[in-house]
Amino acid sequence: MKRRDFLASFAAFSLVASDALATNTKSSAKPSAAKSSNAKSGKGKATAAKSGNKRPANRQRQKIKYKAAPARPVAHTADDPITETPPVGTSASRLPPVKAPEPPTEWRTYEITTTVNLKNAGLNRLWLPLPLNQDTLFQRTLGHSWQGNPSSASMRRLPDGDLEVFHCEWRDGTAGHLQLKTLVTTADRHFDVTKRTVAPERDDILRRNLQASQLIPNDGLAFQLGERLVGRIKDPVAQAKSIYDWVADNAIYDPSLPPCGSGDARRQLISGLYGGRSADINGLFVSICRAIGIPARCV
Repeated sequence: MKRRDFLASFAAFSLVASDALATNTKSSAKPSAAKSSNAKSGKGKATAAKSGNKRPANRQRQKIKYKAAPARPVAHTADDPITETPPVGTSASRLPPVKAPEPPTEWRTYEITTTVNLKNAGLNRLWLPLPLNQDTLFQRTLGHSWQGNPSSASMRRLPDGDLEVFHCEWRDGTAGHLQLKTLVTTADRHFDVTKRTVAPERDDILRRNLQASQLIPNDGLAFQLGERLVGRIKDPVAQAKSIYDWVADNAIYDPSLPPCGSGDARRQLISGLYGGRSADINGLFVSICRAIGIPARCV
């Protein structure tokens, strides 16, 4: 073989050997990489297993129970009356259509006579309540007249403006006597409380009939009792009916007490003894109504 051919054959053989060697190197590198990967994976599993031993195998999730927010009390107060913030859907929230009332056609006239004879001849003062000083659709006052021996006499109006009184005074040593006559005409009044066909009262009158007095509280025990009686009732008409039914069932009419009564609802609430004469029972109902934000008046 010539020298030139020998060198060409040797160069070709060197190229083939280099390719084969490179192929073997790549093939042998794959198992190493796989082995390294397996080693790393195994190490990771071992680490995870080792780390997992520190936590419980079966971890249970605990359910958190949230308490519902307390519901807003249904009962209103004298400072937050139901007429200011009426519950949605109740009779107080629906504005009634205003309908002009029809004047009555049949009237009856009465003469009311009050006679006073004093037994003591000392200094005496007398206050006599009079019928409504402002005419209404169903009642009109036609006039007053009196005769007697008081040293002074006058008509006076109470601060609330709804009541007039006849005031007179006798000096020492005078045996007082007085006769007062009042002429009043009235008509029958028929009103269906379930029908919303009349105009509501003026705001100033509603606010006045939410106020407390010395004998008629509008908070404290009166509110606690009213809140218990109305419960979850939202409609003011139904609330007033619930209070009315309770008063009718629990207040005892006592005819042995002085006529009319004093209207002292505070005493009844403190003692827990409900009842008395008509003004006492009426005062109890008015006190509870005002305490839960329902305007009410003594009649």
